[in-house]
Amino acid sequence: MSCALANGTWKLPHALGLDAAIVAALWQLAVGIRMGGQIMILPAACLFCGVWSLYLFDRVWDVRLESAGEAAPQGFARRFPLAAVCLATGSGVLAFLILLQMPQPGLILALGGLVVAYYVVLAGMPGFRDAAIRAPIIGFLFAGGVVLVPFAVKGAGVDSSTASKALFLFIPLGSIFSSNVFICHQAGGSRVFPRIYPEAFALLGAGIGIISGYPEFALTGFLMAVLAHRTPYRASDAALADLLLIPGPAIVLLLQMFA
Repeated sequence: MSCALANGTWKLPHALGLDAAIVAALWQLAVGIRMGGQIMILPAACLFCGVWSLYLFDRVWDVRLESAGEAAPQGFARRFPLAAVCLATGSGVLAFLILLQMPQPGLILALGGLVVAYYVVLAGMPGFRDAAIRAPIIGFLFAGGVVLVPFAVKGAGVDSSTASKALFLFIPLGSIFSSNVFICHQAGGSRVFPRIYPEAFALLGAGIGIISGYPEFALTGFLMAVLAHRTPYRASDAALADLLLIPGPAIVLLLQMFA
């Protein structure tokens, strides 16, 4: 075992929320290839900054409410709340500035409005924080950002064929991300669900990926289902669940680069 694995430093990106941002950027690059056949660096950078900002603000939110969020064991937002807020604010501003450089930012701004509405409802309805409700919402909002960013770049040049393709990317991606969120919640000890919850979402994503001809979804959904089937969950499974989201889009990127 390497020193990094032995002392747990491999979990550091998860503690800082960087794994979520990296996953978002990688999947956006892969989706860009699937939708347009090209690697889109600027949209990936925008999504990276936006997701990192949201993740950090969410952790600060959890600490403020003293909830045991999935990143609670690392405690970055608890130990350094001011640093977390500053990083989240700076990253969010950078994402907004990048977004303004795109031809059609309206869709992403609309999605941002949905995220704000989600937190407004969350603040007014504490019961809404139940992870059984939150996991699919977070998963599909995450997938929405990944799939909609290419539309912001393409602008008016998007045709019905591309829109149809986006739908078949959005559903399996949202399902797989929802499975990931379920696993992260359980690994963090916030609540125990029947295994069927994360397994069903993961297998749904894998199945649609096979039908649609996207092997990266099949691979990622299968890996997530295997992890979801394992009980009891360990605290490190939250970081592992995020790590398993990387091979699928990484393969798409490598194939594109060496094609």
